[in-house]
Amino acid sequence: MPDPISMGYSGKFLEAFITDPTTFPNPTIVGPDQINEDETPRVAWSHPLHDRPADAGFWLQDPLALDALFKPLTDGSVRSAMPVYVRDIGIEAPSGHLVTGHIIATDPRGHALLPKSTSAAADATCFAKGEVVIYRVIRGTAEFKKKAGESFELSAGDVVTAGKDSISLIGVGENTQVLRLGLLKGMNELRSWTATQRDEIDGLAGQIITQKDVRPLRTEGKPVGYLYG
Repeated sequence: MPDPISMGYSGKFLEAFITDPTTFPNPTIVGPDQINEDETPRVAWSHPLHDRPADAGFWLQDPLALDALFKPLTDGSVRSAMPVYVRDIGIEAPSGHLVTGHIIATDPRGHALLPKSTSAAADATCFAKGEVVIYRVIRGTAEFKKKAGESFELSAGDVVTAGKDSISLIGVGENTQVLRLGLLKGMNELRSWTATQRDEIDGLAGQIITQKDVRPLRTEGKPVGYLYG
């Protein structure tokens, strides 16, 4: 499991996918500022079928950066017995303005678990972004209200997807974290590939991966390659 402190970047999102390091490739993930463009082919991105936004790239948020801290939500839009905090995971610009991402969270009672910033309150207008919104309850419980007024509750592992005006988050429990993704208008402009077109893109892999290495541990050796998303 990647240690975000030793990595210098938050690698927690990888943990859901890397379950058996003895059989899974062991890449080193690096930030965009460490990428040597002269050594990194752009064959796939320049392909006519690939409609990746020009300014989109792979994003790694430093967990110790000031913009990664949780800020207090002070407008009262989400009720809770505990103070509510919001973390912007900073993916709007790197995604080419296709999606926004935020974590709405509370501490466990009696424990200050979340790394916080008290210099400024969270921007509540972030909850208005997204033509479609996806909520996933990471832990704890969350209460939502439908446009018709009916409320419902989700617990850890539950996911709901809806139009931005169809539901709203109205309450969170103690020691709760909720991931909110807002899909922006640009998502509608992405192409839907046919099976043949997908195979054509997949066939470019051999032209993109130009270096390989064998090493026993992730921390040993230089980066094998670069991962874009």
